[in-house]
Amino acid sequence: MIRLAGGIPAPWRDALDGIHEAVRLARESATESAVPADDAFGLLAVDGAATDLTVAPREEVDAAQRGDAPYPRRLDRLRSICRLTQPHSVLIGSRRVASLDALAGRVASLAVAEGFDARIVNALLARCGVAARRTDDDATADLLAWILRPHLAPPAWAADGRLFDAPRDGADRAMRDLGVRTGTLRAGTFPFVARDIVVFRLTDHVVVTHVGFDREAAARVVRALDEHPAALASTSTGFGFHPASAWRETAVPVHVGAMAYARERGHLR
Repeated sequence: MIRLAGGIPAPWRDALDGIHEAVRLARESATESAVPADDAFGLLAVDGAATDLTVAPREEVDAAQRGDAPYPRRLDRLRSICRLTQPHSVLIGSRRVASLDALAGRVASLAVAEGFDARIVNALLARCGVAARRTDDDATADLLAWILRPHLAPPAWAADGRLFDAPRDGADRAMRDLGVRTGTLRAGTFPFVARDIVVFRLTDHVVVTHVGFDREAAARVVRALDEHPAALASTSTGFGFHPASAWRETAVPVHVGAMAYARERGHLR
């Protein structure tokens, strides 16, 4: 029985749902196990072997491996099963201020869309010179953040708020410190996008396990994804598994079972 982390943010929850379906189609079994509320992506639970699998942005796994806040220490028992791809654009905007520069020198209030972890936005804003504190009141928040996901309706503020470009200096620091790239959201992509906007993009995501996870079970998870890619693609966010690049930039070492499968199938040489 493979234990999947429960309660993680929605876009990555979709990926776990896809893994659950792939494992089912491969005639394996999986169950969900709860993780503490303060362990947003379940990485602490996985590191301690309280659960077996989670999915998180590569940038979050990097932070966990380094022991950056809020992690109390380096999570050095984490191992990767594989990398998944799906570009999630992080939109940052406001109804109250004209630019990020207007928030310099004070702590801004930040509201994030439901199911999206605020720490990622906080880390990006910090690279842009803005300190922020989470609030649940999007009507009075200085800043609003949302992760653009395929097939899901935007929050109400997207239509009447001002969307900000990722500043060049902040983008450079985000790339240097976090490995987060930027991209352009083209005008007209959505009705609320009236001009081209430079956005942060979370492109790489990691299926994470722990060093003690059974070697054969790790190989079975990868085999299930390799043989049933449509299970991932059918989720609302359409994560992709691509064998040619699935073991690059995974933030933590690849689990021996996943590595053995990749080599056996000729995906790694």
